Amino acid sequence: MKESLTKAGSSLENVLKVQVALVDPEKNWEPMNEVYNTFFPKDRPARSYFGSTGFRRSGQLLQIDCVAYID
Repeated sequence: MKESLTKAGSSLENVLKVQVALVDPEKNWEPMNEVYNTFFPKDRPARSYFGSTGFRRSGQLLQIDCVAYID
């Protein structure tokens, strides 16, 4: 996501909203949240999440999308 934002002329600092689809949220929420907080250590964007039963790629545990602005 960081690379895509940079290519579009934006950055993680310009993210307004993040949506996370997460397989087995009870098991995977805390690990995902720890990593998420390294990318957004302060002034975190709005975030929502929902549980998922799986994705097309075997072993994929989450899918993240965001809305950001360009300066």
